[in-house]
Parts: sequence; C-alpha cells; structure tokens
Amino acid sequence: MFTADGIEGIEVLRTKIPTELQSWGEFGCHIEDLHFFSDINEYGVDIKCLDIILSDSEKRYRINLHFNNVSGKISFEPINGFYSGLSIDNLSSSGYEKTKSFHIYSFEMDNDTDFYCEKVKAELV
Repeated sequence: MFTADGIEGIEVLRTKIPTELQSWGEFGCHIEDLHFFSDINEYGVDIKCLDIILSDSEKRYRINLHFNNVSGKISFEPINGFYSGLSIDNLSSSGYEKTKSFHIYSFEMDNDTDFYCEKVKAELV
C-alpha cells in the first residue's frame, strides 16, 4: 500500500492502481517529467515547489506528485531516476513544524535525496 496518509489524492491512487504496484519504490525509477518552480503562498511568501511525474516500469500508470514548499536536497540519476524508489513519511503527528510535514528520501540510500515539504498532492495522469 502507498504509505503516508495525509497526501492529497492518495485514496484515488489506492483504488485505481493494483495492490502489487502500490509502493513508491515501483515508481521511482522512471521520472517522466520534473519541474522545479517558485510560487507565492497564501501569506505572500515566496516558496519553492516541485512537480514530478513518475511511471511504473511498464509505463501503465503515471503519477504526478506535487511537493509544496520544498527544502532540502533533491538528487537522482538521469537514467535511473531515484533508482530504488522514494519513501514519503508524514511527520505531522510527530510534532514537526508545518513546513516540514513530509519527509521524502531514498529508502536504499543509493542517492542522497533528502528533502522536506509542507504538502504533497498525488494524482493519476
């Protein structure tokens, strides 16, 4: 199952993607698009955002992940993507500040992706 409750749209992914593919690791190797940009939040503050479109190995399913208010290090290989996949943890119940609610990292530590964000939105595209 996709982990990290609190991700907007996660229930849609859980109902439309087969159980055997419901792991961020199944989607981390195939980055189809990546867009890093600045935005303005509701308080008028400049924030950094990241949109990544990932697909499974057979390219049957594509997921757009939108990370809002990003900070940290984003690293991947151009050919292998995040290689062993991503892990997304919701830290809001652990008392982390609002801007660090989600922790995104490589669970195999084969690359040094390690960043935090305020919100995550996932949608099937």
